[in-house]
Amino acid sequence: MVARTERTSRGIRAILEIEEKEPTVIKELHVTQSDSVLPKQAIDRALQIKAGDPLDVIALDSSIFILKNELWERGYAAAKVELDTTQVSDVSNGGPVSITIDPGPLVHVSACAAGTDAIGAAFRLIRSGKRRRMLAGGTD
Repeated sequence: MVARTERTSRGIRAILEIEEKEPTVIKELHVTQSDSVLPKQAIDRALQIKAGDPLDVIALDSSIFILKNELWERGYAAAKVELDTTQVSDVSNGGPVSITIDPGPLVHVSACAAGTDAIGAAFRLIRSGKRRRMLAGGTD
């Protein structure tokens, strides 16, 4: 970008000369899950961008929002969906983009059996090795 000013009869004019280059391109798009909670079809529907597309931060943000909503609808309220664009380079005018999905624990909402559901969820997390200790219970 080149910036310069000129005097005119009405004041000063600012002139910005911007040289646009080819758009930065997503060369690869990787989506990984720590647990296979979302089927491939749900992930494909959620992605608003694909490999070969220009890097569009709004489309990436929308994709993350949709993925979080998909997880929320399946009971994963504490899900984390993280975006990594650190490998995208100005020099190569592109690079790989990664999205990592960590659903976290499954959240149960119930009325009469809330304590039993909580104990069962804690048991499953300990048995799977995802947690070493859990505190669970319920009351009337």
